[in-house]
Amino acid sequence: MNSSELWVVGVSVAFFAASVALWWRGWAQLEKAQALILQGATVIDVDTPEDYASVHHPGAKNIPLEELDVRTAELGPPDNPVVVCGRWVRRLRATSVLRGLGYRFVVDVGAHDW
Repeated sequence: MNSSELWVVGVSVAFFAASVALWWRGWAQLEKAQALILQGATVIDVDTPEDYASVHHPGAKNIPLEELDVRTAELGPPDNPVVVCGRWVRRLRATSVLRGLGYRFVVDVGAHDW
């Protein structure tokens, strides 16, 4: 093999390893979320009301990202676990907002594929 072929193989192996790691992390997050739900966690969907109407996790309360900081009373105290679902960027921002507000048990589980 020449150096360019080795480079392609190396990049392919690295991409595959990263994909497996991300898949494993996602699976672990789902298991953690399911355990928290069984223990009474609040499940929120941070999408817009229109997106929520089209698809959402059964039992998820729609609290759009833009309203999250003023609707924390619906989540309970900061020691209450919260499972966040919705579109990618909205979930990431919501998770960050909640942690900034003192919520310690916040799990981002992905979109609506669970």
